[in-house]
Amino acid sequence: MKKPVFTVQIAKVIIISEPEGAEVYIADEEIGITPVEFEYPAGRHKVSLSIKGFPEIEETLVVKAPETRKKYVFADVRATLTINTFKKVKVFINGEFTKEYERIKLQPGEYRLKVEMDSTKTLEKTVSLSDKEDKTIMMYPDYPVGSVQITTSPDSCFTELWEEGFNKYSCYGNRTFSNLPAGVYKLKIKKKGHKSYSEEFIIEQGTAVKRNVKLKPGPDIGGEYVLVEGGSFEMGGSQGCTDELPIHKVSVSSFYISKYETTQAEWNYIMGKSVSEFTGDSLPVENVSWYDAVKFCNKMSETEGLQKCYTGTGSDIVCDFKANGYRLPTEAEWEYASGGGKKSHKYLYSGSDRIQEVAVYTKTAKESTCSVGSRMKANELGLYDMTGNVSEWCWDWYDVYPDDIKNLSNPTGPVKGFLRVIRGGSWFNYEKCARVCCRNLYNPNDKYFYIGFRMVRSIK
Repeated sequence: MKKPVFTVQIAKVIIISEPEGAEVYIADEEIGITPVEFEYPAGRHKVSLSIKGFPEIEETLVVKAPETRKKYVFADVRATLTINTFKKVKVFINGEFTKEYERIKLQPGEYRLKVEMDSTKTLEKTVSLSDKEDKTIMMYPDYPVGSVQITTSPDSCFTELWEEGFNKYSCYGNRTFSNLPAGVYKLKIKKKGHKSYSEEFIIEQGTAVKRNVKLKPGPDIGGEYVLVEGGSFEMGGSQGCTDELPIHKVSVSSFYISKYETTQAEWNYIMGKSVSEFTGDSLPVENVSWYDAVKFCNKMSETEGLQKCYTGTGSDIVCDFKANGYRLPTEAEWEYASGGGKKSHKYLYSGSDRIQEVAVYTKTAKESTCSVGSRMKANELGLYDMTGNVSEWCWDWYDVYPDDIKNLSNPTGPVKGFLRVIRGGSWFNYEKCARVCCRNLYNPNDKYFYIGFRMVRSIK
């Protein structure tokens, strides 16, 4: 009589866990990390799973051919610990530094806590945590503190408050931030469909900084203006075309100029529809004529309750340079700001003698415009893309500089003409057109995918 033959069946085994990442052992043999798939003999086997922060799982696993699947769920008995303290402290738990100290998940047990802060006495405390306990403790070093009270309009604005290099305090709606360590803080308040508000201030010991902020409707891209302090400069250049000569002295009064070229977000918000070849809220608007730019300036002024600068139609449009609304820069204002104003280092391009540092032009562009201020460094005044990205309409009619031109004060160009001045080069141009003193000219009706504008405001 033949003895029965027994064969060992090999099964495909799949083990998953919640949470994932558990170490799996079968009969003290290391299998892998969940989720894990392997082959194993059919039968009953002792299995164990472990993962940091949870109780170990041990049981008998029945393996059956051809395939066995098993899911293990770890019981979460961890406690939750919150340490209320300053954002700028260093927190240690059992001697290990931790960046997170709000709602930390820890195994039940005893922990040594330490809080360190410059110029203060180190605080130490021992805390015991039980299963699933939710505990909050206070550990504020003895340091000068103040507070900030924020009131916003409209409701539910998002507020961020922080010291440079430290975590942010944040909230929606009105809030008083208490027990803030003295120092220099930055504040930003924003809400969709409105222009953000930013500020920097100092919190001193025992002081309460109060801010009542009302956000203006509008896009949150662009709309930042830089003060250009008035002064004198040598206008023109000798490195290029003859229409940049003669170099002559010009004086301009102080004015505000947009930090960025006018964006599509601003244009679409005011004008209601996109006109640009390349689309994107943070891209500069292009494909706009001089007349389009003037119309936009007036509408922007109306939206914000400011005086309109422009009146008239066609070639008879005139500009009130004393109005407080938005307008195009004069050619002299543009060149003065592009060159850095009173802070000028007399660079060839706006902000550098190396065009690659400051201009989106043919060799640095990717066959299109780029987001304003995103790729190149600013000039001495903090202005971006004055050379490159898109060329920019100016107010002036074009003409060559007269040979006998003398010292000028706030020049606004010829009274009449046929072509308007373009400044700044573009992504479509070479180095020559990006120079601070380079002049170009177009019909005011022209629209191209490399021509846009930026705005200025007069100071009364």
